[in-house]
Amino acid sequence: MRRLQPDKIYNLAAQSFVGASWGQPHLTGSVTGLGATDMVEAVREECSQAHFCQASPSEMYGLVQHPVQSKKTPFYPRSPCAVAQMYAHWMTVKYRESFGLVSGWVAA
Repeated sequence: MRRLQPDKIYNLAAQSFVGASWGQPHLTGSVTGLGATDMVEAVREECSQAHFCQASPSEMYGLVQHPVQSKKTPFYPRSPCAVAQMYAHWMTVKYRESFGLVSGWVAA
């Protein structure tokens, strides 16, 4: 980040296979959740004007509680990969609010 000073950063790294996340919950949390935290921290420290986008899957919504989903639908993660994505999502939100980072998320 320091050397390249990117304008835009997209974090697409995550455990995306639900079955594997149950077999490796710690690895899933480390890569998906803490990995995103490492990314936003690096952005904050080295290129705080860059736009950071955290990709998030529909898995975060988990158990469908309403026939039509929207951004107002409550999250209900049901697997380690979904929980780790929730952590990544909320850390991105908190970094945006706490440090003024230019960030967003996109449902994958």
